Amino acid sequence: MRTDLIKGAPVEKTDESEIFRRFQAQCDEIAPKRELYSAYRYLCGYAHPSATSVSEFVEWTTEPPSLRAQPKEITASVVEVTLAMCLIRAGRAFDEMINGKPRKQFLRSVARELGLAPVLPPVN
Repeated sequence: MRTDLIKGAPVEKTDESEIFRRFQAQCDEIAPKRELYSAYRYLCGYAHPSATSVSEFVEWTTEPPSLRAQPKEITASVVEVTLAMCLIRAGRAFDEMINGKPRKQFLRSVARELGLAPVLPPVN
């Protein structure tokens, strides 16, 4: 992709940007210092295509660097569990903002399967 074609192009505000702004605001209600949203953003790096997730599949010791068929061995069991919990919670929070809550039953069943409470307790 040639970046000179998009330089200076206005950034379009989408419905998703408003949804994520509201999601961040909900996180801030729970943790005003933005700790919850920061953890969510950090862990999303492992769940979505990013430099963090891609680096697990790049073998830097070869010349030129090559791709691995399997991710590197990482000590990520805590990260993986935390990631699963955070993504389920984030999914539930996101689903609450969508008319009809289309993922409600699916997310509740995944939470039960992992031994998590299907709904976070209300914030006082």
